[in-house]
Amino acid sequence: MRAPWLIFLNSLFLAQIIFCLYPFRFLTLFLTNLIFGTELTLQISLIEIPDLMIYNGSIAFALYCTILVL
Repeated sequence: MRAPWLIFLNSLFLAQIIFCLYPFRFLTLFLTNLIFGTELTLQISLIEIPDLMIYNGSIAFALYCTILVL
């Protein structure tokens, strides 16, 4: 089961998971500031949140397609 295409797809899947989880850092900071009123410094503005959701949705779709191919 060490076919080159399987190794490639598994590597692609892991890379997509890494790219999917990193933006949640910004969303978590934003929601923490919004809910608890903390003074954490944000590196994302309110206008950028829809773009972040589109990015997360497209990565989730790519993860689904990769699993479908596996």
